[in-house]
Amino acid sequence: MRHYFFGDIHGNPYALKACLREAEKLKADRLYCLGDIIGWLPWGEETLKMVLDLGIPTIAGNHELLVAGIFTDDPKNVDRIQATAYTAGVLWHRENLLSELDDFPLIIAEEDFVLVHHDPFVLPESRKELNIEHFTYLDDDKVRSIIPRWKQYNYRLIFSGHDHVPMLFELREDGSVTRHPVPLDFDIFKVSLETGSKYWFKAGAVGGPYRDGVAMANALLYDDDEKSVIFVRCSFDRDELFEKLRSHRYFRNINTIQKYLRNLKL
Repeated sequence: MRHYFFGDIHGNPYALKACLREAEKLKADRLYCLGDIIGWLPWGEETLKMVLDLGIPTIAGNHELLVAGIFTDDPKNVDRIQATAYTAGVLWHRENLLSELDDFPLIIAEEDFVLVHHDPFVLPESRKELNIEHFTYLDDDKVRSIIPRWKQYNYRLIFSGHDHVPMLFELREDGSVTRHPVPLDFDIFKVSLETGSKYWFKAGAVGGPYRDGVAMANALLYDDDEKSVIFVRCSFDRDELFEKLRSHRYFRNINTIQKYLRNLKL
């Protein structure tokens, strides 16, 4: 079976449509969303409806949790707070959509893999204990710090998003961890899974902001028969998105969106 993972759409319908078309081309059997359907860009209602209408199993991302009012953001993240407030305002009179945000799970576990928005090793037992500190970012030091728990973890594969950069960590039987480089200039990058190793894949972002500087929609395809994972990148209509964002009365004034626009034009 071929499992297709994507997330961090962030209200970008152009990138989401391209990502879904790519899933069809790759003949994916099952689709999963790794969270953050909404947030950052102003079309979160459209992207949320698209994912819900397709019945795609979806993880709660930090942006869903912020908009749903589960916790508040770090006061220093002014740009993200502004984007969250906008999306919350749009969805305020869409009670059916807000209730969907409340129902998204924090984790989805299948037979040999687990899905989470960011990091399965920091999630609290209760949703009520969640806060924005559970959604930091992954680096080599953090991965090394969780090696003992990762070795005991029941699932061979972890698929997550959040960091907006495609990443791959391999935990070998001897307890050593390697961060394998993922090239910047790929359309498809294939990884064959080694017997005895565990893997943690970060999918990168579908809709951006693109923290690796590559403005393309990202996804992952896991073939459990072939025992391989493919990093996928596909292009989308950036010009129309650029023009709509550049002329948007609210978002054109958010600094992070200005950086995003420059990235789109690279």
